[in-house]
Amino acid sequence: VQTCALPISDGVGKAEEAGEAARRVVESFTTNFKSRPRSWSAARALEEFTRLINRTLHQESLARFGREELVSTVAVVAIEAGRLHGINVGDSRVYLWRDGALTQLSTDHAETQRDFEHVLRRAIGLAADVTPQNFETPVRAGDRVLLCSDGLSNVLDADALQSLLATQPTARTLVATAQERATPKSLDDISAIVIEVIDAGSERRSEEHTSELQSRGLISYAVFC
Repeated sequence: VQTCALPISDGVGKAEEAGEAARRVVESFTTNFKSRPRSWSAARALEEFTRLINRTLHQESLARFGREELVSTVAVVAIEAGRLHGINVGDSRVYLWRDGALTQLSTDHAETQRDFEHVLRRAIGLAADVTPQNFETPVRAGDRVLLCSDGLSNVLDADALQSLLATQPTARTLVATAQERATPKSLDDISAIVIEVIDAGSERRSEEHTSELQSRGLISYAVFC
């Protein structure tokens, strides 16, 4: 059975084009990953499909607008045979919570200079080619994986997220908490996915199984715009 990819994406720039870019990034990963060639590993598929949607959005931006407008971040994971495979481009993050400790698996592609932290050095659609950040780690039952946009991580720091994830929160709970704690200046679009790992060695990760896990509260999604 094919592994299912779980992506999160945050559009950059003008509202309409940013929203379109984010939607298309998510749709591209969820659609293409299900039909990946059998010879491709999860890691290769994530990288190939990252480059594919990057080329598509970049070329279309130039054709439609004459400049890069369809720009978005992405963070996506797939769990297969007890290992989590992931990539990210931009500042959307992936965290692993295990036994009370939180680890950031993704790498931010943003400027570090003060007052320029919102400027991305890499994003989907920003250039003709992109090099995604790849990461891989073993996972086991009881682990929790969080994917989120910077609207969440800019408000809830690592200590806050570590404490919250210990309470088995849904994505909706995390997004609501970020909304409550955000200032007018820090309030932004907020997206999150929380995955509760119950059987890391299982190969049963089809779209139908993902829906089943979602209905049982083991995968949750939430978005605030």
